[in-house]
Amino acid sequence: MTDLISSDSPYSEQQRATLAAVLGLMIPADDTYEVPGADDPEIFTAIVKQSLSEQTYIATELDRISEQATQETGSPFAELSPVQQMALAEQIGLGSPFFRLLSVIAVQCYYMDDRVLTSLEFEARPP
Repeated sequence: MTDLISSDSPYSEQQRATLAAVLGLMIPADDTYEVPGADDPEIFTAIVKQSLSEQTYIATELDRISEQATQETGSPFAELSPVQQMALAEQIGLGSPFFRLLSVIAVQCYYMDDRVLTSLEFEARPP
């Protein structure tokens, strides 16, 4: 997952791994409806591009989440189980400004993906 974005990404490898894990919690893949999660490579790339205006803030928060996970569990956030990740996210505060911002960006990018639109029986085209 961490090699989704090339080395010229605005985020470090650890930040990309943390971001992918957070996005996977926010919008997980669903095999029943055959839709990808927000951590899907194409959607992830769109989210990173969309987040550039808030890059410094997002990078700082991703570092903070990873540091907190390491302090509390001995492992970076991306290496925790989904249950541990969710518990830590809830502890940080799912209603925090960071999670609200990331949710807005993730939802915007997610619902622009052709696979998601098709699963919702919308024509996959620009609005």
